[in-house]
Amino acid sequence: MSFKERLSNLFLLGLALLLPQVVAAQSTSTGTSSTTIAPGTPGPVAIQMNQYGLTSLTVGGRQWLGRRVNNVLVGDFFVSTWRGSNTTSNYEPRTTATLTGTTTSQTYPWGSAQCTYTTTYNTLDYAISVTNTDPAPFSKMQLVLGDVMFPGAITPKDWNDTNPPNADNYDAPAVLTGDYGTGVLALVNTDVSTPALTQFSSKYWGGYPIRVTTEQPIPAGATVTFHISLRWAPEGTNKQTVAPDVWAAYQATRIQELNWKDRRPIGSIFLATVNCNYPTNPRGWYNNPTINVFTTQGQANLKTRLMATAAQVVKELKDMNAQGCIVWDVEGEQYPQGLATFIGDPTLLPTLAPEMDPLADTFFSTIKNAGFRVGVCLRCQHLVPFSQGGYVQTEYPDDQSIFNALDQRITYAQQRWGCTLFYLDTNGGVNGVYDVSIFQQLQEKHPDVLLIPEEKYDAYFAYTAPYYELRPMDGNPGTVATPADAVAIIPGAFSVINTADGDVVGNQAALLAGVKRGDILMYRTWFYGAEYAPVKSIYQQATANGGPVAAADIFSVHPGTDTVLDVLLNDFDQIIGRPALQVVSYTQPTAGSVYMQNGYLHYVAPTTPPAGGSSTFTFNYTASDGVKTSAAPVTVSVGQ
Repeated sequence: MSFKERLSNLFLLGLALLLPQVVAAQSTSTGTSSTTIAPGTPGPVAIQMNQYGLTSLTVGGRQWLGRRVNNVLVGDFFVSTWRGSNTTSNYEPRTTATLTGTTTSQTYPWGSAQCTYTTTYNTLDYAISVTNTDPAPFSKMQLVLGDVMFPGAITPKDWNDTNPPNADNYDAPAVLTGDYGTGVLALVNTDVSTPALTQFSSKYWGGYPIRVTTEQPIPAGATVTFHISLRWAPEGTNKQTVAPDVWAAYQATRIQELNWKDRRPIGSIFLATVNCNYPTNPRGWYNNPTINVFTTQGQANLKTRLMATAAQVVKELKDMNAQGCIVWDVEGEQYPQGLATFIGDPTLLPTLAPEMDPLADTFFSTIKNAGFRVGVCLRCQHLVPFSQGGYVQTEYPDDQSIFNALDQRITYAQQRWGCTLFYLDTNGGVNGVYDVSIFQQLQEKHPDVLLIPEEKYDAYFAYTAPYYELRPMDGNPGTVATPADAVAIIPGAFSVINTADGDVVGNQAALLAGVKRGDILMYRTWFYGAEYAPVKSIYQQATANGGPVAAADIFSVHPGTDTVLDVLLNDFDQIIGRPALQVVSYTQPTAGSVYMQNGYLHYVAPTTPPAGGSSTFTFNYTASDGVKTSAAPVTVSVGQ
């Protein structure tokens, strides 16, 4: 994203000169906490302020603010804006600044800003509001929160000084951690709904400037708020532990809707080879230059070959006990890599591969009638004529157009071939991965299909089973299981992992663990690839003593309401064919109550929070398939 570009050292120096160096009356605050503090937690946090922001930030008596020219501590709060059609920021000085308690209130030529600092034993929280009183909207805005310097000006473990950690909060919590050897400092954006990039900027004078940037337009007259936190924790603390409140907030707003019980493997099929330029076989079927799709005999030979493939696929699917297969290239692979390798539009089959059009129905029905699911590859772009001949894939102009195209293609493949498995190729363009709302709408309209998108971010797991590859590619070591960050937000998240050309044997333990919790392995099914036997072995081990797999659930409800909790939606059974899962027992939470009615759990929320002010409550349930059981926790957040 464009706003992830770091501020240059020249700008940092200019901004330092721009900020007033007036010494004013100081405000002091030392944090305490009523909650239990883990052993080894750094603290207490203490701050001093003037009207511009922090003049001191100590933890356990040690100074954490960075220093710049003339050894001046850098803790000022400042806001810069991009207004109207400006492509560069307006670094305009404040017109006024006042300090009330621990709140700095500032005015600018474009409006006003406030930042309130609150401390606990091991945290410093920033509550920020910015109001635009300028006639022009802000197209972009950046908050400057000062510099932090780690002990001895060290570089934290695994950091790069020119490219320190940064994260947006679009799909997952923005929690940035720095391990400095005796503890961990976390920079946390606690907001769920205000999109922003939170970052440590490049190391400067031994410290790391803290920046928060949003490209969400801010209209004239609007006020936007931000909530940022610095948190100190013991050595070895991970992101989820240092910010459980933020992870819980994301969990409550990203409820899994995907309900796919079958986690058996999926086969992949490639019928063609890209850009072969065979005169009589332009689509590259079977990478065979002798196939002639333009003669009656050649078409008959292609049919014979295709039906033999279908028979082989059925044989392998049965032997693997797979759920089905996906054909990547039913339209062939006539055009060059990078232009239109996979067409991904079955509605164009009669036009782009007329020799395959009359054969595809029998091919798919042979597999489907044997009891297996079938599917195709879909592209998220559309074909337009290429200036040098052929076609090229081109982006749609907006999200609605992407949804309409994919919806049309899914409907066509469902109605013609009964497809329920869809690999979504290249679901990202020049502006990054497509918005998850497209796939939420698709899943809600087609709840009986499994969408497997190539590109993804964590929110995708609520509606799809994102695609990964086991083989190393482009510096990526390969993926063996659903990423932990995704599971932390969506406990029932699962992936489809393509094992082709990957080290299945060397990663067998990790792959087995992933399969046991719900991941789906993909393998080549039109011939016996090297991955076939080890994938089969993994599933045999996973199901040898198999049964239900209950996944944790998170729900958000209103006070005093009686809400149905579909806790079984993200659960599955490793053994296909057993009775449907049922809840056979449950516990009671510390507040509110749980009861069963018509096979569903109900939660009756308290009308007021109990003593202590907690609004999150947990209970457990047990699911059974009549043979075995599995238990999981349910977390209910009672909001407004």
